[in-house]
Amino acid sequence: MTRLFGMLILWCGVWGVSSGWAEDLAQLAEKLDRRAKEIVPMLKDEPFCLGRPVTDRPFWDALAQRPVYQATIRNAEKALEKPISHVPDELYLEFSQNGNRSRYQNAYFQRNRPLETLVVAECLENQGRFIPRIEEFIRVYATDKSWVLPAHDRNLKNFQGDYDVDLYSSATAWMLATTGAWLGEKLSPEVRQLLDEQLRVRCLEPYKNSILTGKPKMWWIRGKNNWNAVCLAGVTGTALTHLRSVEEKAWFLAAAEHFIRYSEEGYTDDGYCSEGVGYWNYGFGNHIRLAETVRRITDGKIQLLDNEKMRRVAEYGFRISILPGFAPSFADCAVNACPSREILAFLNRYYRFGVDDYEGSLQRAYGIVNLGMWQSDMPPLPEKKEAAHSLRGEMRTWFPDAQVLILRPQGELPQNASEVQGLAVAMKGGHNAELHNHNDVGSYVVVYRGTLPLLDVGSETYTRKTFSAQRYESDALNSWGHSVPVVAGKLQKTGRAAEAKILKIDSTPEKEVFHLDLQAVYDVPEVQRLTRCFTYSRDGETSFEIVDEVEFSSPQTFETALVTSLAWKREGDRILIGEKEAQVVLEIEVQADGAKTDAWKLTDAEFQADIRNREYARRLGIVLEKPVREATVRVNVLPAK
Repeated sequence: MTRLFGMLILWCGVWGVSSGWAEDLAQLAEKLDRRAKEIVPMLKDEPFCLGRPVTDRPFWDALAQRPVYQATIRNAEKALEKPISHVPDELYLEFSQNGNRSRYQNAYFQRNRPLETLVVAECLENQGRFIPRIEEFIRVYATDKSWVLPAHDRNLKNFQGDYDVDLYSSATAWMLATTGAWLGEKLSPEVRQLLDEQLRVRCLEPYKNSILTGKPKMWWIRGKNNWNAVCLAGVTGTALTHLRSVEEKAWFLAAAEHFIRYSEEGYTDDGYCSEGVGYWNYGFGNHIRLAETVRRITDGKIQLLDNEKMRRVAEYGFRISILPGFAPSFADCAVNACPSREILAFLNRYYRFGVDDYEGSLQRAYGIVNLGMWQSDMPPLPEKKEAAHSLRGEMRTWFPDAQVLILRPQGELPQNASEVQGLAVAMKGGHNAELHNHNDVGSYVVVYRGTLPLLDVGSETYTRKTFSAQRYESDALNSWGHSVPVVAGKLQKTGRAAEAKILKIDSTPEKEVFHLDLQAVYDVPEVQRLTRCFTYSRDGETSFEIVDEVEFSSPQTFETALVTSLAWKREGDRILIGEKEAQVVLEIEVQADGAKTDAWKLTDAEFQADIRNREYARRLGIVLEKPVREATVRVNVLPAK
């Protein structure tokens, strides 16, 4: 029972499952039918898709003049030279047998990748020479035992023909529906019929049955993380693109309108995405695709992004960067993840922010749904600049609900991070039940001269353990792998109660103070006080100080950690990280039981988790050599001279 409860807490904390399962199905069905009838007059009785069909020659002929799309035709020609590869069932079954998801996904994604290139090439060229291979791909998809990835098919129901919908299958369905809509009668009647059968059986019918009957049970319909927006976008995009009945389209649109609110609840009220920047790109990016599809098909009568919270979530993409090219890799996020420039370009237009010009990012779109999104029918460019939405001159970004603070040097910042003279930093308080949570309350990131001397290693390569009760066995996900203390030998605990309390937050142009009480984050009865105080100075050269203070009722061990992937060396009470003009110095001062002491050691450990920069990432532990009743560990980060 304890293990089951632990798994439930993990599922809710990591995935953000809502409590909406108790929703009365009969009342819901009536509500959706009523709303669908209201939507029907908003829809035209004609085909719809993102982008333009192959018959719209002015659109495609214009794209064909761009060098990037001329390259698409050459790539499609290369794809014709190779047969469609076979992906054996044995690879699909590996996840259920040993937890490996990569071998199947790599082979399956590689097999599928040429199709979209072929579709775009055919639309650009309009000669019919790519049609046979496109139809062959559609037939191969129809023979796949599952479009759902094996990591999302743990009991192999999809593999055995009992279909539900996941991230990949919904995106696949939308892509295939768009293929059918663009190519139309260039595809044979037999292939068009096969496509219709597959989209209904593998996507539309399971989704509708789940809503109306509860079976198959698809948690993401009421989930609060990226799955909700991604899958809703895929299913709804498929329905609006593929179905011919206006009444059917209206029902799917009504369902999307109803259930996308769960995705909205997954963001904090200040717009912060606790899943990480990469999942903002993915989850909110699909939220945008869904909203834009709905806006276009209803001629603007339904606009899912038109509320204040979604505007704040949109602003997150402009505000979360520490410096250009750098964003905090908190939660399940790649170290190099940054907000998508295509998404920022769209949001700049939609909300009329008037920020820096991102239009160049829209010259090439990868994937046919994205091409339809970014290359046609976009909102107009704004005329008025709103400098408040630009990073230039903005020294401070604060997400109060998430307790995430980003600080930058004073003055207008260059667009090349390597030219920024001072340190820039990001810190987080928060709690340990966030979406895609890491046990990382109190962690931080430092950017200097285009490098990350102190970082968060971000997400691990997903395995069967990653989203299970064994999640925090990973040293990249538990607090050992983050720049936070280990207290009396214990790591941070998991759950909503493991939350930082803000003791002080003070801001002036010269100095910023962010003081946190971390006592509730550790299950250590002997702790009487545990605080972390960040101080960032812009007075002269920038500096960043981290001070940990702890008091125990009886002597206990204590250490704090630094995380880096750059070259480092110790020189007495100093640690040098990085090289040449991008080097920083960390001045270490330790007090134990009321007196300054040299009785501390520096440990160097590598990560065992499979992380992107595993070869270089190191956890440097500042470890007090004997138990103490009270201690202060001060780390002052400065540009090296």
